[in-house]
Amino acid sequence: MQEPDRAPQSPAPDSPSYAAPSPALPRGLSPEGRGGTGHARAMDPGAAGHNATVPSESAALNPPRPTGERPRGSAGEGRATGTPGGEGGAPVAPRSERLVWSVVRDLFRFSASFRAGAVVLLVLLVLAALSIHAPYAPDARRVVPVDRPPSLQYLLGTTTLGQDVFWLTTYAIRNSLFIGTLAVIIGRSIAVLLGSFSGYVGGPVDRVLSAITDSFIVIPRLPLLILISFMVRGNLNLISLAILLGLLDWAFPSKRYRAQVLSLREEEFTNTATFAGMGTLKVILREHLPFLIPFLMADAVSGFLFAIGMEITLSILGLSDLGMPTIGTMIYWANYYQVLLTKRLWWIAAPLVSSVLLVVALYLLSTSLGTYLDPRTRLKNLGLRRAAADA
Repeated sequence: MQEPDRAPQSPAPDSPSYAAPSPALPRGLSPEGRGGTGHARAMDPGAAGHNATVPSESAALNPPRPTGERPRGSAGEGRATGTPGGEGGAPVAPRSERLVWSVVRDLFRFSASFRAGAVVLLVLLVLAALSIHAPYAPDARRVVPVDRPPSLQYLLGTTTLGQDVFWLTTYAIRNSLFIGTLAVIIGRSIAVLLGSFSGYVGGPVDRVLSAITDSFIVIPRLPLLILISFMVRGNLNLISLAILLGLLDWAFPSKRYRAQVLSLREEEFTNTATFAGMGTLKVILREHLPFLIPFLMADAVSGFLFAIGMEITLSILGLSDLGMPTIGTMIYWANYYQVLLTKRLWWIAAPLVSSVLLVVALYLLSTSLGTYLDPRTRLKNLGLRRAAADA
């Protein structure tokens, strides 16, 4: 008697022919998002024991990468997390740091104005570092003979207040650079976070943040600074002045970063990061921030110019901490004691020359960065680099 046909049973888990089912993937996400080969493998019903490669949806939409190229975001790329990557698991520098050094290297190689500006800025930084070894305190007075012209003993002369102009200038450069640095850090941090968040999230949040940014753009900053400085006159020290300048200098760069993120959020790597479960802040800082670094460097230079210019303006008007030496306060006290009428020009020459050198150095750096960001210049430099490599 013939037995009735039975439905085929799947092999037991401990059977050699048992094949574990592949995990389900979200719709639109191929195995490539998990570090696979970018192709979904399926069993060919007509050829038992052989696999047939079937292109996935993302592989059909995206062209295959050249042989040996790692997919974006792979472990070997060494992303900003600093995790091991590359051959043998050796640690690779974060992508943002490598990008900064690449930009600086290209600028030193192809831009004469950047080299000149960097050299002048380095000289000013050395002078600022010398203030650590100054024999006098920054607010010390009557420590040297008054109104002495430049000599071997007093390189830049002395003031009517009994201060050595050389050491006073080192303190002034250091404090002015401190104000500029702190103001740039505060202003550009606000600009990057608000601009990137506004451009990435979009919708009502983008409209509200854009309205706030536009309001800060139209505010006249110099009259507002003069008003606030007059209200807190005598209490505006270096830190509070830097914070005030930073809070008033973030709106213009924020619009620039928002425009960049609006285009970056449509890229494939942004969608991949979102599918991988990254939050909004992590996507902005880890995926988008490296692309903003060249623009951030250019904006930082312009922020230095704004902060130092406003500090000099407020100090000349007598609205800052006049007891702390800066480039602006040196000019204020020189004018207060009428050095132009008494022919003691060495007192006012030191801060004026320092301010001119600082502005020129920052201007050269800013123009070279602006030229570097021009796509035509970058293509030209890429062609020179390839020609050098072929040679």
